[in-house]
This record gives sequence, C-alpha cells and structure tokens, in this order.
Amino acid sequence: MPDFDFIHRTEWIGPTHEELPYAFKLDMIDLAKSMGYKTIVWLDSSVVVHGYPQEALDHAEKWGVATWENPNDLEKFTNDSTIKAFNIKSFRGMKQVMAGCQVWNLENDHGCLALIEWYLNRHLFAEDQTEREGFVAHRHDQTILSIVLHEIGIPILDYGGMAYPDHITDKTYFVPT
Repeated sequence: MPDFDFIHRTEWIGPTHEELPYAFKLDMIDLAKSMGYKTIVWLDSSVVVHGYPQEALDHAEKWGVATWENPNDLEKFTNDSTIKAFNIKSFRGMKQVMAGCQVWNLENDHGCLALIEWYLNRHLFAEDQTEREGFVAHRHDQTILSIVLHEIGIPILDYGGMAYPDHITDKTYFVPT
C-alpha cells in the first residue's frame, strides 16, 4: 500500500447528496477503511495543503479524529430535529468544527464514525422546518460531527491549524479557498 494516495469513487452505493447532504463522506471513509487504509486526511475540494500536518496526525493517533474549531456559533447552525435527537438543553461549551478537513485514525476512532452513521441513518443530515430566531442553516455533517465529538469528549483543535487565507500563520497546514 502506498504512503499516500487519492481515492476516486466511480460507482455510487450510498444516498445521493440531494437525498442526504454530505452523507457521501461516510461512504468514502468506509471505502478507504475497506481498502486497508489506517489513517486518512479528508479534504473538501476547496481545501489546499499549506504545510505538513504533524499536529493533526498526532491528535488523530491519540483521539481518533482531528478537526479544527470553526469560530461560528454551533447553535445557529443546528436544526430543531438534531437538537431534539441529541436532547441538547444548552450549547454552552460546545464548539463547531470546520468540516472541510479532518484527519481520521480508522483503527481507533473512539466510536465516532459509528455514532455519526447512527445519526445519519435517522436522517439528521437532512433539513427540517426550523424557523427559530437566530437559526441560520443546518450544517449537516459539520453539525453532527461537532455534537458527536462533544458527546464522546474528543477535543477539537484550536482554529489556526486549518485557517482561512487572511488568518494563515506558521502553524497553518490546511487552508479553505
């Protein structure tokens, strides 16, 4: 197996993006796992590599997944169906992640992928009719991953390892464009 490779899916077995937004990510992660990969770096098409992500690889080795804090307020991007399913009473202490990039340890993800799939199968990636004050939009996989990481107790890396172009530092290794 090569140290580095791109996986390209030519046939589709999961729900379409229209049926369940971003559910394809789990299908692709499952495919990488079935091919024998132990660690993967998920990059959305808009993310570029800016440096070697040793901190992220180390974090994923210890915690199962590495992802970075998104400075947005998670509550504004969580629909009512998800709040009810997770029985969320308060968003205090919860952080929203940047879902465009994650590093996964596929040998020991602390049950994170199984929990995400459980919620995916209950259609919590889908939109609902949320109309509460302050609600912006449901962020699908980003919202679910944020909540699951909080529930399991997996720390989210501080904003900066993945940062927008106007916030790049010497510690930035992924940049959404």
